[in-house]
Amino acid sequence: MPSDKPRVTVYLEKQEMEVLTAWAGQEFLTVPQLTRVVVKRAIAEYLKQHPLEVVADVPETQPPPTTKPATTTKSKRSKTSKT
Repeated sequence: MPSDKPRVTVYLEKQEMEVLTAWAGQEFLTVPQLTRVVVKRAIAEYLKQHPLEVVADVPETQPPPTTKPATTTKSKRSKTSKT
C-alpha cells in the first residue's frame, strides 16, 4: 500500500552515493533506510538546539478530513410473533 507521507528527493555526487551505499551496507540497511535514519537524527539534534524557534515557526498540520461514501442501509423489520 503506498504511503501518504511527504517525500524528499536528494541529489548526491557519485562519490557521496558510494559512501552512503557502503555505510548502509555496514549497517545492514538499504540506502533509503539509512537516509531516513540520518535525517531523523539530524532533525532530533536540530530540535534540541532550537526548540522554541521550531515550535513557533511550524504551523500545526492536521490531516485532511476523510470523507466516506454515503452508505444506505435497509432497516430491518422487527419480527412480530403471530399469536
